Amino acid sequence: MTRHFAQIDRALRAEPARQAHLMSVSFDSVYDSPEAMRRYGQDYRPDGNFDGWDFVAGTEGQAREVAEFFGLEFWEDTGQWIHNLRTVLIDPQGRVAHVYLGNDWTPDQVLEDLRALTPIVAGP
Repeated sequence: MTRHFAQIDRALRAEPARQAHLMSVSFDSVYDSPEAMRRYGQDYRPDGNFDGWDFVAGTEGQAREVAEFFGLEFWEDTGQWIHNLRTVLIDPQGRVAHVYLGNDWTPDQVLEDLRALTPIVAGP
């Protein structure tokens, strides 16, 4: 999923007038501290510039609240996290525009849907 996001990120960086933001959310509150998420994110943003893409983690309660809202299920089993996948496209008004189930979506599909939702913002 993160490789897909990296493709979307590169495409969005090539369209600086389009306002969009990516967010990768971890549900592993024990391992994925903010520092661990930053290190993980630097694999995809080696320059350390996270404008337009956040890698976030919270408490287990916060993760469960977000997961429940979007229909994401996760649990720990013998030291491994088992989970389904959700990728959510939120429109500029803050409404859920599309939920992609699993990892069967393509970056091009998400970019097409995103471009239909987000206008190009004119410069000054």
